Amino acid sequence: YYVDHHHSLGFVIRSSKNNKDFDLFQCSHHKTEKQAWKLFWKSPKGTFLSDVLCFSNDIVLQERVNGLPQIRIIDLKHFK
Repeated sequence: YYVDHHHSLGFVIRSSKNNKDFDLFQCSHHKTEKQAWKLFWKSPKGTFLSDVLCFSNDIVLQERVNGLPQIRIIDLKHFK
């Protein structure tokens, strides 16, 4: 697991059901039990999500695709 926070939300990287890929989940600071986690970002197949950094308006995902490092920036103002 890896955890970061953004305002009143927590973000957790954890392995998916197949344990090969990692996805990003979010939860409220007031409800942190696993049952309250909601999928925020599902990693595309073949993409290894290694880190998350939260900023005021963006979330930056550090990933590896075919072994090569890359970043993905999610604009929270326009993300649904």
